[in-house]
Amino acid sequence: MSRFVNQVDQQILRILDKNARAKATDIAAQVNLSPSVVINHLRRMEERGIIARYTTQLNYNELGYGIRAWLHVQLEHAKYAERFAAQVQHMPNLLSCDYVTGEFDFLLQAILRSTQELDQLHSALSSTEGVAAVKTHVVLRDIDCSPPI
Repeated sequence: MSRFVNQVDQQILRILDKNARAKATDIAAQVNLSPSVVINHLRRMEERGIIARYTTQLNYNELGYGIRAWLHVQLEHAKYAERFAAQVQHMPNLLSCDYVTGEFDFLLQAILRSTQELDQLHSALSSTEGVAAVKTHVVLRDIDCSPPI
């Protein structure tokens, strides 16, 4: 059990991870508690910042984004990191951008409608000041993993 949440909190978090719209009454039935107790657990986890927000997971394929890719970006020098991070925030098609350790400096996740869009994104990244290299990895299949809650 985590030192940050107790066993009941973990059960509640697993339920919310599968369905962020789950009602307190439904959660209560699954964890054998009253809805008011579940609501108290939820409030406490919200106040502590354990639950940062409730969100929706979109099916990008159904929205016409049939290609998902990871792009590794290597900078010429660390001095370009802040500028690069600011620029990619405004690029279309990016789901996430992480500043990472290792051979590359940034790891970006993108969704695209076509290989032409992927080519355009790759070109835009490659021509950004300070970028030394961009490597692209197209996702072939998602593998669902369970979070460590």
